[in-house]
Amino acid sequence: MHAVIFGDRGVGKTSIGLVTAAIAQDPSNKSGTRALVASCSSRDDFGSIWQTVFEQVIRVQQTIGFASEPALVSRGHLRLDPEHVQTPNSVRLIVDSLPNPAMIIIDEFDRIQDEGVRTLMAETIKLFADRNTEATIVLVGVADDVSGLMEAHRSISRNLAEIQVDPLSEDQLAEIITDGLKRSTMTWDEYVPNEIAKLCHGYPSYAHWIGRNAARAALYDRRDNVEREDVKSAIVDMIGNSLQSLRSEYERAVASPQPGNLFREVLLACALAPRDQLGRFAAADVRGPLRMITGREDYDITHFQSHLTKFIDSARGPVLNRLGQRRSYRYRFVDPRMIPYVTLNGATEGLIDLSDASVGQPGNKR
Repeated sequence: MHAVIFGDRGVGKTSIGLVTAAIAQDPSNKSGTRALVASCSSRDDFGSIWQTVFEQVIRVQQTIGFASEPALVSRGHLRLDPEHVQTPNSVRLIVDSLPNPAMIIIDEFDRIQDEGVRTLMAETIKLFADRNTEATIVLVGVADDVSGLMEAHRSISRNLAEIQVDPLSEDQLAEIITDGLKRSTMTWDEYVPNEIAKLCHGYPSYAHWIGRNAARAALYDRRDNVEREDVKSAIVDMIGNSLQSLRSEYERAVASPQPGNLFREVLLACALAPRDQLGRFAAADVRGPLRMITGREDYDITHFQSHLTKFIDSARGPVLNRLGQRRSYRYRFVDPRMIPYVTLNGATEGLIDLSDASVGQPGNKR
């Protein structure tokens, strides 16, 4: 059985793939499984992907010396010309020649846009299954479903486990924070793990960052107990040092020379809007959060509909995608990592209180 691991950016797909590889490997057993991990780039084709995979194979060769000397062992990587791995069968023959069963993790497969390459990968999986090749292929990538990574997946569905990685629950995120603090031997105010979890909107990378830097803030203050002020300090640090790409996308989305514009407030309201399991929300879902942010109970859809339209325009990213038909449009953030970023930025700018930063948790669609 082979597998596809898919889901939004930042939910932990790569980590799951790497942990899977680590668990599958049995280095203490000479004939045990070996893990081969490769990441794709937008420039890769079928041959270059497999060239990267096979470069990780350690080749051991006995070297004959003079009669009075023992044989020497030389080690090197298996380096192949991409021309030698252009077909599924050529890949199978090489894998079959390996001395150990293999767990092959191919990460960032969503970066491969050539449908021909994706079809060849599907054919490779089918061939491996049909010939009982002692290898498991695991594809990892950003997608809403398996067809987003591989249109030809239907032909291999019986040989393919589909593993969707969703954002974590607040309880799971709080457990990450608690476990990390326990290992550091630090203490914490009771509400700290849950407060951090609510701020992260399901994304473990944010939980790690805020939790780590909240603990550092306490230590800088010569305390071994993490308090709410430390969480605030960690958020400020995260906003100032987060990915340049997110900062640039945010500023591009909300930029306006017009005084009193509502772009920041409306985008924040979108981040706080209740979303369904696919991360989608309607214009009506934005109304409540926007009223809370601005304190204006008279704000209705007509006051921000034009902002939503501009957020789907390339001039502002786009920062949102629009789905569905007129009168039933749904919206979704292009990069889901923007949701906690916008929320935390809103808290640092004083647009909302930290206690208001978790309105739109995934699956909380009302």
